Amino acid sequence: MKKKVWTFLFLLPVVLSAVVFASCGGRSGSGEVQNDSVEFRYARLIHVYRHDGWLLALVDNPWKKGEVLHRYVIVPKTGKVPRNISGATVVRTPLQRSVVFTSVHCGLLDALGKLDAVKGICDFRYVMSGKVKKYVENGGARDVGSSVQPDIEKIIAENPDGVLVSPFSGGGGYDKLKIAGLPLIECADYMEKSPLARAEWMRFYGLLYGCESVADSLFGVVEGNYKDLCGKAAITSSRPSLMCDLLQGNVWYVPGGESTVGRIFKDAGANYLFGDNSESGSIAMSPEQVLTKARNADFWVVRSGSNDDLTYDGLRKENAMYAAFKPWKEKKIFACNTFKLPYFDEEPFRPDFMLRDLVMILHPELGISQPPRYFSPIK
Repeated sequence: MKKKVWTFLFLLPVVLSAVVFASCGGRSGSGEVQNDSVEFRYARLIHVYRHDGWLLALVDNPWKKGEVLHRYVIVPKTGKVPRNISGATVVRTPLQRSVVFTSVHCGLLDALGKLDAVKGICDFRYVMSGKVKKYVENGGARDVGSSVQPDIEKIIAENPDGVLVSPFSGGGGYDKLKIAGLPLIECADYMEKSPLARAEWMRFYGLLYGCESVADSLFGVVEGNYKDLCGKAAITSSRPSLMCDLLQGNVWYVPGGESTVGRIFKDAGANYLFGDNSESGSIAMSPEQVLTKARNADFWVVRSGSNDDLTYDGLRKENAMYAAFKPWKEKKIFACNTFKLPYFDEEPFRPDFMLRDLVMILHPELGISQPPRYFSPIK
């Protein structure tokens, strides 16, 4: 098997509602929101302030507490750029000819009805959305290479009014784009600490693309769904143990306890067996470590990219050790084939989709009966 693993039943009491809000990543009520600011309830790395005819956006540096990673002055295309904005990048809105470096943001812009504002896409081979693929095939946007080594000439040729990139520790990597004078928009959403915090960045992107009300409305749906599912999972008495994913070579990568996926596992009411740590990324483990810790797990969810769907026989043939796990023996493995489903395109901004799948798997007693979005039982 060739594969590549990548990385309203109850009314809650007031007290429980407060607990659920906190567990789902909401801000505490200790900070007063300024009248001239855009209120972000979950996101902690983005701040937007309204001025007369323009916006100031500050992106905090995720790696250096107290420092600003990037300043943006956001001005309508017909508006006047304010004075004294040294050190800030001017972004003219709404963006109409943007280049995006990830399928994640491409998927979000499709959901916001702004796919036609995308003229270049990096890592196009990872896009799973049929609509986005067709859009590119019909000439709506160009494949501009990989996000690691983008085709700078193709990007410049598109004359983009904004380039959405993913910042990383140490900075750099986009010098040629900076030299070309292109407005780089550093999308630090992936460094947020909770699923709703990352998803709330869609409201910032809505400001950039001229669809603020659409983005606010969509986030309201995501937030409502997520908190509702959180609440239902919180009042169940069961906490099934959960393991995840597969070996990659000799290493088994699992989401850290404070990663957004790890948080989703916990919000779904799981006893996530690799969640007893403060890691916000992936944790590399040996197969022996995973077997020791998760041999008797109740459920197993797998995110795996393969031309063929996973099967119990296929797993055993790939590695006999898989058959030693309780979920293999009791037929409680659920998989998402990321080569066929838009999991990576959608999940960061629609964590409610993944949470719903997990709550249905872990807590069938809640009676939530909907078709799974990503995770289905394997055969």
